[in-house]
Amino acid sequence: MHTTPTAIRAATLSALAAAAVRSASRLWTAWRHRRELLMLVAADDRMLADIGLRRSDLNAALSLPVSEDPSAHLVRARQERLGYRARQRIGM
Repeated sequence: MHTTPTAIRAATLSALAAAAVRSASRLWTAWRHRRELLMLVAADDRMLADIGLRRSDLNAALSLPVSEDPSAHLVRARQERLGYRARQRIGM
């Protein structure tokens, strides 16, 4: 089967458009999560501790490039801290 140049261009444009939409969606999500993170900055340290975070976690997440989702960093920091505490409880 021979693919025509028009079909190749159409497929290429379609793939580029899909990639652009995915990229825009990731940027929008990262921006929205960064805005939500700014609300956490106003919380006191006790409130942050209640949800398993530290102020340094927020600062590190905010220092990430704008294109990266800061919530992924916060989830990772919290999970690492919880894992460390669990290992401490069982004596590892």
